[in-house]
Amino acid sequence: MKNWTKTRAFTLIELLVVIGIIGILAAILLPAIKAALEKAHKAQAQHEAAGLATAIKAYYNEYNKYPVTGTQETPYGGVGGHNSDIISVLTASSSSSLNPRNIAFLEISSTSTNSTGDMVDPWDDSPTVAHSYYIALDCNYDNNIDTGSAYGTLKGRGVAVWSAGPDGQSTATTLGDNITSW
Repeated sequence: MKNWTKTRAFTLIELLVVIGIIGILAAILLPAIKAALEKAHKAQAQHEAAGLATAIKAYYNEYNKYPVTGTQETPYGGVGGHNSDIISVLTASSSSSLNPRNIAFLEISSTSTNSTGDMVDPWDDSPTVAHSYYIALDCNYDNNIDTGSAYGTLKGRGVAVWSAGPDGQSTATTLGDNITSW
């Protein structure tokens, strides 16, 4: 005669209960994870905007002018706009008459730029939100910056950098989620 040993295993009901509990815990934690990710994006955007403004100020201190030609005061970058010319001067990634000493004022990772060389915010990977940082400079040296319709005129500033935030909108009515360097 064979001696059968009894093995202990989980029943189907027990497995379904465990899977249900795991599902409930995941549903509870998902919003917290999403909020933490959004907070990280905002912190990254704040850091990058402040770093970009600091690099422009360092350039100004070195050359006594801003890293652009002409006197355009409306913002560079933004939705459909480009800031790649300013970024290439600040990173010394190409020889430019605007940075004759070839000083790197800004170091950025490849994930912070897009294929055209624009410095983009953390929300650029979204299919509905794709934009670079806005950069406004006091190119006529009157100590005022014209930010266009976003913030109007900023008095007492030479440099302003901002991101349109997760919604990608930088109009006077949608400024609540924008990230600014000031």
